[in-house]
Amino acid sequence: MDVAKGRRRDAQEAVKKELGERIVLARERRGWSQKELASRLDIPRERLGAWERGRNAPGVEDLAPLSEVLGVPFEEQLYPAS
Repeated sequence: MDVAKGRRRDAQEAVKKELGERIVLARERRGWSQKELASRLDIPRERLGAWERGRNAPGVEDLAPLSEVLGVPFEEQLYPAS
């Protein structure tokens, strides 16, 4: 693997992890379990867990419902305030 591909993969992994951490924080602020948030999103709890652990990231089609349910602007999910 060349260096550029390795850096790109590392950057993608970092983004997934950070997004997962933001999902956990938003969920916990509302006092919801993973099961409750997954139910509100109509997705399997395992899928949500993978997002929260940074193993996978929500697809583009998942970001709008996620933002709506959590009450967090779509842009803030992708680009948190510094």
